[in-house]
Amino acid sequence: MAMSKGGIVTVIVAGIAALVLTTIVVMVIISTVDDSNLLRETASASTGADEETVLNDTVAWTLSAVDGYNRDFALSSIINGSSGDALPTTNYTFTASGTTASVLVTSVNWSSVNISYTYYPRTMYENTTDDMIGNFTGGIDNVSGKLPTILLLAAVVLLFGVIVLLIRYASQAGFGKSGSL
Repeated sequence: MAMSKGGIVTVIVAGIAALVLTTIVVMVIISTVDDSNLLRETASASTGADEETVLNDTVAWTLSAVDGYNRDFALSSIINGSSGDALPTTNYTFTASGTTASVLVTSVNWSSVNISYTYYPRTMYENTTDDMIGNFTGGIDNVSGKLPTILLLAAVVLLFGVIVLLIRYASQAGFGKSGSL
């Protein structure tokens, strides 16, 4: 079986190009699924409570479930921990945007407060997707660390191929044969 001129080099370059293109396509697909929020559709609301919290009108209180992943916060109630009185909605501002949520009160200085709220936590599917992305990225890092070794092996194979071809052409030309000229 005769290989065309530069065949092994073409195969090596095509193999590396196919590996790079496949990696890019897989990364685009995974990031699209992760960014599309399709996996969030399966989430169900959870309740949270910040108990014995100090509320005053100088600093906004960030809800304890705020972690950059939980989302869609809704405030249920703010209750004075000492008296059991509910804080009227006119005395606080609740700010929720995406994965952040905070309460800022006006004209109130309570030392013991119970804040109840609901939110949507990350789903098992979102966690699995993030783990898969982390593993895929780690795998790419491992392969890219080995790429110089792979290219060195390819260069050695290429060099051996060139030596074999030189020996073959030399023997066809009559070099290295015993006998008279």
